[in-house]
Amino acid sequence: MHTFLTKSEITNMFLKELLWSLSYMLDDGDEEIVTSICQGKNTMQSIITYMNSPLEEEQKPALRCAGQILVSDNHENIDLYMFNGGLKALDSLLVPTQKDDTTKEILWCLSNISAGGEHHIRALLSCETLMDKIYTLLTS
Repeated sequence: MHTFLTKSEITNMFLKELLWSLSYMLDDGDEEIVTSICQGKNTMQSIITYMNSPLEEEQKPALRCAGQILVSDNHENIDLYMFNGGLKALDSLLVPTQKDDTTKEILWCLSNISAGGEHHIRALLSCETLMDKIYTLLTS
């Protein structure tokens, strides 16, 4: 008797590998590649959605993709990330019970945002709950 996987099971099985593949493409740092990926139809929204996944196997590579995008010198890529709810996603991920390696990735993303333009810093500072969490980490 053969067991066949449903379309949903197949999609879930390959999603992790797809996210890691995107991360490795972004890791190159080539602005043209990063911008091409960022401008892809729903790509940014998908990355942010998977950052909020309850499954670490989806969350971790999506978070790495976000960090690679935020290293970009192209402020439009960072704007696109922030416009699609990226700061809100980072805020929801930064919790006291979070694993250290995930917290490190989140802080790397925040560092990359703060290294951007003045409007990125202002947007970050305007996220009061996120800033409260950062201040708490500094004093703990």
